[in-house]
Amino acid sequence: MVITHGTDTLEEMAYLLDPLVPDETPLVLTGAMRTASEVGADGPANLWAAVRVTASPAAHGLGALVVLNDEIHAARFVTKTDTLSPASFRSPGWGPLGREESDRVHIPWQIQREVIPCPRLEERVVLIKLAVGMGTELLEAALDRDARGVVLEALGAGRIPPWWLPVIERALAEGVAVVIASRCSSRRVWDSYGYVGAYRTLREMGCLFSPGLNGPKARIRLMVVLGAAQDPAEVPAMWNSSPFSTEGV
Repeated sequence: MVITHGTDTLEEMAYLLDPLVPDETPLVLTGAMRTASEVGADGPANLWAAVRVTASPAAHGLGALVVLNDEIHAARFVTKTDTLSPASFRSPGWGPLGREESDRVHIPWQIQREVIPCPRLEERVVLIKLAVGMGTELLEAALDRDARGVVLEALGAGRIPPWWLPVIERALAEGVAVVIASRCSSRRVWDSYGYVGAYRTLREMGCLFSPGLNGPKARIRLMVVLGAAQDPAEVPAMWNSSPFSTEGV
């Protein structure tokens, strides 16, 4: 199946479909970075490439794929990196799974899928991106408005300013799932620092950690996990079931 989609949120839609559609048939999303009226419009070429990838046996079992600029990307890794360039979609730290070429579809890499049966999405999940000197007002407001999940796009490998910790403790005490992601474009959340607000502190508090997903995708995954869990106690195990998670290893 080929799905055409606006590029601004294409990566989020691809990642939402990836764990929810268990079928082995390829699911390919594509779009265009240039409008049909511009010189060098890329929509037709991207659509043709997506159709060819969908028809290729090599794409079976890989989950949702994103195809633009002749490159084939896994939904888990791909992100939009440029506001205008036809080569905007990249997979930082990993690279594409393959390419659509003139005479073939070439996919030399495979990826382990994760399927999460989910009857509904939990919509009350917010994403907050941290920056230097930020106060906790946004997190407090989210809790006051009955958020059920919060993703904090933290500094570096997942570091949180110490003055955020009391509000995070409040969130956890109220049964709100708190996920720590990173502002960085690749790699998982982890470090060996022992100071207050770093990985060890947050893990001891009961926070969850993004398995290499950026903030928007971590939010999508938390919406799915919270919607799939029948009891709040199931959330940590379901969250850490990702094949890319290192929790418990």
